[in-house]
Order: sequence, then C-alpha cells, then structure tokens
Amino acid sequence: MDHLFADSKTWVFIGLLMFFAVVMYAGAHKLVFKALDDRAAGIADELAKAAALRKEAEDLLKQYTARKAGAEAEATRIVEQAKADAESLRREAERQLAADLQRRERQVEERIVRAEQQATAEIRGVAADAAIAAAESILTGAEGASAHARLVTQGIGELADRFQ
Repeated sequence: MDHLFADSKTWVFIGLLMFFAVVMYAGAHKLVFKALDDRAAGIADELAKAAALRKEAEDLLKQYTARKAGAEAEATRIVEQAKADAESLRREAERQLAADLQRRERQVEERIVRAEQQATAEIRGVAADAAIAAAESILTGAEGASAHARLVTQGIGELADRFQ
C-alpha cells in the first residue's frame, strides 16, 4: 500500500476528490445547476417566443393569402364589369348611330320630297305662265299658226333653260 501513496497520480486523484468535496460543500454545484436551469429556461422561453412568432407569421400569411385571393377576385370582377360596361356602351353607341342614321335619312328624304314639290310647283308655274302667254297671243289672234308653233317651241325652250 505504500507504493499506492508514493505514486503522484494517487495524490492528484485524492486532491481532485477533495476539491470536488469542497466545491460540493460550498454549494458550487447548486450554482452550476442553477445556471444550467436558467439557461434551459431561457432557451425554453426563446423556443416559446419563436413558436409564437411562427404562429403569428403563419396567421399573417393566411391573412395575406386570403386578401390576395380577395383582391384577385375583386380584380376579376372589376375586369368583367368593365367588359360588360364596354359592351353595353358599344351596343348603345351602335343603337344611337342607327337612330341618328335613320333620322338623317328621314331628313334627307323630306328634303328630297320638298325639292320635288318645289320643282313641281315651279314647273306648274312656268307651264301656267307659258300657257297664259300662249293664250293671250291666241286670244289676241294677231298671229298665225306659224307664230303659235314658234311660241310653243319658245316655251319649251324656256322650260328646258330653267331646269338645267
């Protein structure tokens, strides 16, 4: 056994045991365990905060995804409404154009009818004037058959000149 205490390794072991005994008696192990417990509690708190942040991020993602879907649906609805409005405006413009064309066509037809009536009235007036002039010259009897033919030819020529 003497050789056991003569070895330096044995004394180092005994010294180490005594050091641990003193450290244990002084309560250093409690400090170490407390520090480790505090560190574990801090890590647990950080994990809980991280889990809460993750849940919050997931909730925000769900909200934004729902908002995005809602915005896309709204955009689609707006585009469809705009297309429908454009089609309605196009149909209304076509209807208005057709109505305007019909109205202008009626106006032109009315102008043509008035012009025809006016031309007919002018022709009747000229013919009446020519007939009156011919009747006057016939009634006066001063002129003969050749004069009558000349007056008719002259009246026809006057009619032709007026309507050219």
